[in-house]
This record gives sequence, C-alpha cells and structure tokens, in this order.
Amino acid sequence: QNILKFIHPDDVPAAIHALQQRLAEGSVSPGLMELRVRHQSGDYRAYELRGNNQLAHPLIQGLIVNARDITNRQRAAEALRASEARYRALVEDAGEMITRYSPDGTLTFVNAAYSRLFGKSPAELIGTNFVKQRSGERREQLRRFVSAFSADNAIQTYEFRDELPDGSVRW
Repeated sequence: QNILKFIHPDDVPAAIHALQQRLAEGSVSPGLMELRVRHQSGDYRAYELRGNNQLAHPLIQGLIVNARDITNRQRAAEALRASEARYRALVEDAGEMITRYSPDGTLTFVNAAYSRLFGKSPAELIGTNFVKQRSGERREQLRRFVSAFSADNAIQTYEFRDELPDGSVRW
C-alpha cells in the first residue's frame, strides 16, 4: 500500500525529497522530519518521523521509521504564540508606562510608553537601575516603593513628580 496517500498533499513533496535523500546517502544515521498524516478519524494530525536507512544491513534491508503524534504539542505551542502576541500587543500599545524590574530596581522590561517618556530605546533602558538614577529623597521614595512589593502585595500604584532628561516635569 502506498503510504504517500496518507500524507497531507502539501507535505508529499517534502516527504519524497526526504526519502530520496535518505536512500541516496546510504547513511544509517537517523533522519528527522515533521509531516501531517491522515488519522483514522479522517483528520490530519502532525507527526514527528525518525527514520533509519537499513537497506545495506544484511538482515534488515529496509527503512525503519518511528512516528510520534505531536499534534497536541503543536496546538499548545500555537496557543502559547497567540497568547504571547495578545500580551505583547496589550502591553506595547498601552498608554501607561509598564515596566518590570529586579528587586534592586534594575529594569528588565519597558514598554513603548516608558521608552517614549524617557526618550530612550528599550535597549538603552533595560539593565539600568531606575532607583539609582535618582538622588536624595526621590531615591529613598523609590527604594521604599520597590522594596514594598511581595507575593502578597504584587501590584502597587505610585504617583510621583519626575523630571525628564529634557528638563520637563511630569506626574
């Protein structure tokens, strides 16, 4: 029976190419590819195929193929990509400044609003310590604000007056 009739039509050329390559190489090292294969339900499912060319082996003389259904893994990966895209759009398009920083105040993430306000790219801001960039009472206020975060107090709002690099003042 021709196995190609079970492979998704869009994947047949890649399957043929991989098979021809494995046969031409004469190599016994495993090859790896992903294909969509028609399931008994009639739906196509994603499979990871590992094949060994054993045609030259005196006892086996054939191809050994192991197949693993990876449909659920691919669906989960796609759901994660979609979720990350929604998160990024929400955070990046927000008008409010959104940051993430380590316990000492070192920035590990800034959104576009934060970057615009300070007139610097995310690459210029990430890795800097926003607490240490201030002085006097302002530094102490920020230090207290940052140190107040905990697992039980994970979200805080803090309003303050800040002078920007261009000399303007914002709240």
